[in-house]
Amino acid sequence: MSDRKIYIGPSLSGSRLKHAQIFIGPLPPDIAAIVKEHAWFRNLFVDVDDYREKAEEIRKKETPLALFYRKAKEV
Repeated sequence: MSDRKIYIGPSLSGSRLKHAQIFIGPLPPDIAAIVKEHAWFRNLFVDVDDYREKAEEIRKKETPLALFYRKAKEV
C-alpha cells in the first residue's frame, strides 16, 4: 500500500486543504486535527493510485464517498 495519499474532498475555506492535494507520510498537524475532530474525514484521503476510481465514486450521489464529500463542505 502506498504512503502517498491524495485528498479527494472539496477545497476547504482559508486554504486549509485543497482538492487533489497530495500527502506523503503522516498528515500535517493542522490536517490531522481536522481528521481527529471529524473521524469520517479520513475517508477522503485515498491512495494516489486509486484517485480516478474514487473520483468516479464521488460523482455518484448515492455512494458513501459522495456523502463524505458533501459533508466536508461544512467543515
